[in-house]
Amino acid sequence: MGPLAAALGAFPPRPQPSARYPPLDLALCAIFTLQKATGRVFTSEEKAEIEQAQIKAYRWTFLLSGMTHPNFDKSLRELSAQGHERVSQLARAIA
Repeated sequence: MGPLAAALGAFPPRPQPSARYPPLDLALCAIFTLQKATGRVFTSEEKAEIEQAQIKAYRWTFLLSGMTHPNFDKSLRELSAQGHERVSQLARAIA
């Protein structure tokens, strides 16, 4: 189960993924949508490659771009030197 699906665990269960109900995992949803748009089914290897590219893109978009933004960096330094160092370590770890 992906992180988004886990976070949504408090909501009522959805039907199994299908053409009508795509998966909740964002990377898998992207693969599902791309298959539908292109009219083809990807191999396991292609799916794995697409999923890894999507995860990397989501990390940048949703985490790293915010964690490394100059305004956030400045504010965090002013609030907590320890917090700033921890966020910097996390950013390097997931980059």
